Amino acid sequence: MIRFSTKNRSTKIQFLALLWSMMFLLGLSANASLADEGKKDKKAASSLTVNEQILGLETMCSANAKAMAEAKPQKSLYERLGGEEKIRAIIAEIVRLHAVNEDFERFMGDVDQEKLIDGVTDFLVQGAGGPARYTGRDMVKAHAHLKLTNADFLSAGVDVMQAMKNKGCQQTEINEVICMLVSLRDQVVIDADKVVAKEE
Repeated sequence: MIRFSTKNRSTKIQFLALLWSMMFLLGLSANASLADEGKKDKKAASSLTVNEQILGLETMCSANAKAMAEAKPQKSLYERLGGEEKIRAIIAEIVRLHAVNEDFERFMGDVDQEKLIDGVTDFLVQGAGGPARYTGRDMVKAHAHLKLTNADFLSAGVDVMQAMKNKGCQQTEINEVICMLVSLRDQVVIDADKVVAKEE
């Protein structure tokens, strides 16, 4: 059974808060066991494994894809995030949080942060419906050397969520970006973590 290390416990609780907020805002009725878990105290919530959290996110994003699409206003996600300049500010904040995140200290020290910000900004601008210009490596090649696990993926999700909140993004847009990332999970985590299933 995969679990967070002690240093990741607070990160785990923060990400569980994202799960519950997404359930509430999207009106999710499925996955009741996770919803019930969310009503318990933090100690009980911390018993959820990485596997269960990944399943919860994928279930919510998949089950509510149509609802999110229908709920979108006429403006694209790119426009609602404020265009390229504001998206770059969001990415810069994500990179800043990654740089001080203990989970990523094994590789962030050698990263050219400005180059990373440039590449990820281009990727999100294109993915959010802005000018299509991303010319970097595909997600598999860009992340293979990092050997990211599902636990790393969840920790990165917390940084993304916090960065977007820090930059004044609304929950609807945060949910959309998180679900965009969830759709890419199997391209960025190591092979052993790509398949998740309910644990007995």
